[in-house]
Amino acid sequence: MSEQDDKGKITWTIDIPLLNNKILIRQMMIAFFITYIIISVLMLTIFLVSGELALIPNLLLIFFLVCLGLFALSILVMLIVLGNRMTLRFTVDSKGVLYEMIDRKGKKLTTLATISGLFTRKPTETATGLIAKSREAVFVNYKNVTKIKPQDRENVILLNNEWRTLLAIYCQKENYNEVKEFLSEVSKEKSFSKKEVKNPLPKYILLSLLTIVMSIPIFALPYPFEINPFVPILILFFTLGAIWLTRLLFFVTIGSSIYTIIFVLVRLFTKTESLIFDRTYFWYELINTEDILSLILLAISLLYFIGFSIYSLRGKFSSMLEKESNR
Repeated sequence: MSEQDDKGKITWTIDIPLLNNKILIRQMMIAFFITYIIISVLMLTIFLVSGELALIPNLLLIFFLVCLGLFALSILVMLIVLGNRMTLRFTVDSKGVLYEMIDRKGKKLTTLATISGLFTRKPTETATGLIAKSREAVFVNYKNVTKIKPQDRENVILLNNEWRTLLAIYCQKENYNEVKEFLSEVSKEKSFSKKEVKNPLPKYILLSLLTIVMSIPIFALPYPFEINPFVPILILFFTLGAIWLTRLLFFVTIGSSIYTIIFVLVRLFTKTESLIFDRTYFWYELINTEDILSLILLAISLLYFIGFSIYSLRGKFSSMLEKESNR
């Protein structure tokens, strides 16, 4: 059903097909490819630091198979759990387009994926759930749009910037021409095609490289401060995901960073028996110059991750995805 009020706002709800939706499947493939790249960069960093270069080819193949398996699982979920349908609501007005996922099954799945990933210690599953959660409602401001691409055969209108699709608007057969005409008028008024949008990719790539470098002190902690590899992996993975996809992932970064601080402090004040003298010592009494340097670098690293996370969550930095969509 489509409604248009006196202010020129058009609102409608639509059930879209999933498996036979070329646009959706293509977007899913892109999302899983990006996930594969992020995970690969993360793990390559770890193995480069540890010097185990011979394991890298097999590692890349394993991650590819994992992402392929997750893609196949997503297809099964769409078919069996969601019944190959998803309910969406779109609102189009003079300022932009609001997309909302109102399907209850879909919302429950994103919440379940997030919780399940945290309890099973699977960063990819948790990140996927949080990303999906952040995309349950998206507003695309016209100031971020440079081109409108109607897909007449599918009754879909794509809102693009200079290098990617920001949003696919799924229309009903009855209101497709109405929405297309409305957006065409807005396009002329806003002069979409005349905009010059600076490509943000270089900035985000450099920020990602800086993040990878800043994570090295956490991976390289000496004995007795060596931490479970899952923790630095969590910090790096979720920070990269927050830079590119959604700021919600920064909450996991902060939590993991605080855990690291507590872990190191506990180790510093843990007693150990001397192998030479008949007495016990606190670990902070036994650390040498190299240990102190490692702890200083760790402090700088964690300050970066916590500070950057808070800075972003306060709205002063947007992820790549949010920068162009959620305004």
